[in-house]
Amino acid sequence: MEEDKKKILYKVREQQIDRIYLDVPYNKKDLAKEYGAWWDSKLKRWYAPKKSNGKFFRSVNYDKLYSLFSFE
Repeated sequence: MEEDKKKILYKVREQQIDRIYLDVPYNKKDLAKEYGAWWDSKLKRWYAPKKSNGKFFRSVNYDKLYSLFSFE
């Protein structure tokens, strides 16, 4: 599983993927929000955003989000 995460993170950093959807249980939603996850109201899912120019947001703690929540 760790290898899969590395592949996904590489894909996120190197390609134009603008969001990684996170599996956030309801009781952890405030923690996800605290670390910078955003809510997609259409899909009703939390995600870690990325700017359209490929840079990461300073306000998002990607390492914490990826370590606490599984993602796709």
